[in-house]
Amino acid sequence: MIRRLVDGLASRPEIAGVAVISGDGLVIEQALGHDADADAIAALTTTIARHGHELGTATGRGSLGATVFDFAEGPAIMTHFADGMSMILLARPDADLGEVLYLLRQQRDEIAGLL
Repeated sequence: MIRRLVDGLASRPEIAGVAVISGDGLVIEQALGHDADADAIAALTTTIARHGHELGTATGRGSLGATVFDFAEGPAIMTHFADGMSMILLARPDADLGEVLYLLRQQRDEIAGLL
């Protein structure tokens, strides 16, 4: 199930890579390509999720849902789930992320059920 989710997202034209990461910072499944360091991405995603949750608590904004980073070589979207799992999508530099962000928000519970 998780492999199909990763492959399905990775096949989208706006997505260059996908990884599902456990709350312990381990890669569960990935389609990141050769240039990406999956273990470093997993460790950093877990750290960012922890700090994001702390920021949500400190600001009274609640739990962290998604984070978008706009890097020089393309955006990255991290989606966080209640059980500590995270998913990161590496987008292509010219990607229109509107539809992807909408789908992630609308299908959040369904994706969480697969993880």
